[in-house]
Amino acid sequence: MQEKSSKDLGGASLGAWYAPNITSDKISGIGNWSRENIKTYLKTGHIDGLAQAADGMGEAVEHSFQHLTDADLNALATYLATTKPVRDPADGEVSRFVLGKPTSSADEVRGGRPIRSDDNPNISGAELFMGNCASCHNYRAQGSRDGYYPSLWHNSVTGASSPDNLIATILFGVDRHVSDAEAFMPGFGGKKTDATQLNDSEIAKLSKYIFDTYGRKNVSVSASQVALIRHGGARSPLLVLIRVGMAAGAILLALGCFWRVRKIVK
Repeated sequence: MQEKSSKDLGGASLGAWYAPNITSDKISGIGNWSRENIKTYLKTGHIDGLAQAADGMGEAVEHSFQHLTDADLNALATYLATTKPVRDPADGEVSRFVLGKPTSSADEVRGGRPIRSDDNPNISGAELFMGNCASCHNYRAQGSRDGYYPSLWHNSVTGASSPDNLIATILFGVDRHVSDAEAFMPGFGGKKTDATQLNDSEIAKLSKYIFDTYGRKNVSVSASQVALIRHGGARSPLLVLIRVGMAAGAILLALGCFWRVRKIVK
C-alpha cells in the first residue's frame, strides 16, 4: 500500500503494522518470487523461508484470498509479478528475504542466572531470546522442521529495514486460520491477558538482538518505538485532513442553514 501514486504498492505504515513493498522490484519488493510463490502466499499466508502473514494480511488470507479460485489467484499473481518496480534506498542492495544465518545464543547465556525478565532490569537480548523465543523457533532460530514455526533468518520480517512488523509480532502475536490449519504465536505483552508481559525496553532489546543476529543489521529499535506500536502506531495524516474537512463542512452547513433561515424570516 502507498498513498503516493508514484510509489503504488511500495509499502506504507498501517497503524501498528507496516504493509511491505509488493512491487516487482527484486530488492525492495517481491520481484524474486515466482508466480507460484505469490499464489501460495495468498492462499495460505505462508511460504517457508520467505514470509508469513499476520494481522491485516492474515485476516485477508483467512477471510478472502484462501477462498478464491485458482484462476483468480493466478490472475493476481500475474498482476503482482508485472507491477512497476519501486525501490526504497533504505533497503540497500540485498533483498529482505535472504538476510541472516543460523546462529546460537546458547554459549552466551549458558551458566548464567535463570532466564527471567521480571526481576532483571539488565537482561540481555540473547537472554530474552533464549527465554521466550528459542523453545519454538529453536536455539539457532531455524524454526521447526515442518515449517510451522518459521525460521527467523531469511525471513521478510527480520530482513526488513523497518522494525515495525517485528515489534508488532512480538507484542501481538499471530493467529491465522487457513482451511483446517491454524498458525498461532502468543503475544508477549500487547494484551493484558498475555501470559508473558515484556515491557517496552525488553521488547526493544529482543527486537534489536533478533535483527542484528538473524536479519538486517543496524536497524534502529528503541523503547519509544515499541511504546508507539503498543498503542496502535503513528496516526495517519489523512485522519487530520479528514477531521479538518469534516469541521469545515459542518461550518459551511451551519452558515448555509443560518443564511436560509434569515432569508425566510425576511
